[in-house]
Amino acid sequence: MKHKIIILLFSLILWSGTAAAQEESTRLTYGDFLRDTIVEGGLHVWEFEAQAGDVVFINLQSDEFDPLLEVFFEGNLIYSDDDSGYMSDAYLETEPLEEGVYQIFVKSAFASDGGEYYLTLAGMQPIIGGDEIILNTPTVAILSEQNLDTWTLTLEATTSIYAAVRSPAQDLLLRVFDQNGELVAEDDDSGGDLNPLLESLELSAGEYQVVVEPAISVDASGASYVIEFLTTANGQTIIPNTLARGVLVSVGDSAVWELTIEENQEISILARSEFFDTILTIIDPNGVVIATDDDSGTGFRSAYLELKIVDAGTYQIVVSSFGENVGLYELRVLDETES
Repeated sequence: MKHKIIILLFSLILWSGTAAAQEESTRLTYGDFLRDTIVEGGLHVWEFEAQAGDVVFINLQSDEFDPLLEVFFEGNLIYSDDDSGYMSDAYLETEPLEEGVYQIFVKSAFASDGGEYYLTLAGMQPIIGGDEIILNTPTVAILSEQNLDTWTLTLEATTSIYAAVRSPAQDLLLRVFDQNGELVAEDDDSGGDLNPLLESLELSAGEYQVVVEPAISVDASGASYVIEFLTTANGQTIIPNTLARGVLVSVGDSAVWELTIEENQEISILARSEFFDTILTIIDPNGVVIATDDDSGTGFRSAYLELKIVDAGTYQIVVSSFGENVGLYELRVLDETES
């Protein structure tokens, strides 16, 4: 593999633990996924250190208040977001950063609110000119001086693909070519905000060339973007205190995650999506359905379960859709066992 990814955004991200007191430790590192509670009208300040060129992703979630996310550098506000995430969650993708220490301000959009929140920090050095596409792994890139990047996608079996490119500043075009150089699919603006998106792309086994270039005749070299090829991959592993992202590509799809649980362990599981009404089903090691939920989470599209597992073993978490809508979803598993 030609490049080293510092962190895989929204693939399995290990939980750093609950910060009981804000002043004890404010420094975060890429890959941290933490849970904390803020009082009404309160402010939490977290810090992280970036290397020159790092692109950083910050996700601030809460089911109890409308979170507001701000990023400061050298005392200046450089990024702010309120509702770019799921429902009222805050979400940021930065441009390449300068080297230094940055502050993340966590607070409520309304001074009278507070409560529990989840904060995820991820970052990576951008790839220039294209490279190998790793399925289910978002990758940050910089458009090369040639004004065109070529990526390689290798599939060992027929696969349904959800392919997306996001750029904050440029209108980019996404094209997929087979091993004979024939155009298989292309898109310009289906992802919204001038971003290309290919949904339910059925590709057979083989090697493909994926080309990213400006949609119009302009020099966009140096522009940053995120490229992501997701699959409905069953059998992926998730562990307690992690956050993961997946996709249902086609109507009728379901995603099966494997979770190994200890005896008498208490867990909570949340599945939510902006695109479809999630259903959670839990299956024990003997293949018996032990729990299911549709709408117990915040918002009518979120499924939520709290369970105490008596018998240790590997359980299956099945994420599916109620209805005919599909798309991206988030899956969160937390260990709620009292220490």
